[in-house]
Amino acid sequence: MCPMTTTATPEDGNSTDIRREEAGTVTEVLAFSGPGALENDIASVLASALGTIAAAFRVSVQGHRIILRGTAPSYAEKARAEQCLRAAGYHEVDNCLRVVPSVNVIS
Repeated sequence: MCPMTTTATPEDGNSTDIRREEAGTVTEVLAFSGPGALENDIASVLASALGTIAAAFRVSVQGHRIILRGTAPSYAEKARAEQCLRAAGYHEVDNCLRVVPSVNVIS
C-alpha cells in the first residue's frame, strides 16, 4: 500500500490549493508554496512503494495534474506507479512512463 503525502506545490511555485480525495469525498484542502515540494513528496511516495524502480521516474506537476515520465521495467510496474499515486489521493495522473524491459544476460 502507498503512504499518504501531506504537501503539494505546482510547477510554477505559486501557492495553490490541492484537494485530496478519499472514497470520493474531499478530506482536506491544503495550501502550499515552494517550488518542488509536491514533486519531492510524490517521488518519496513512489520510492517507498516501488523501491529502486522509481529512480527512473521523473515527476512534474501542471496545475492539479501529476505527470510521470521516464521508464518502467514492465507494464505491471507502470500500472503500479499510477495505482500508488491514486491510492495516495492523487487522482489526476498522466502516466507517460515508457516500458523498457530489462534484459538479464546469463553467461
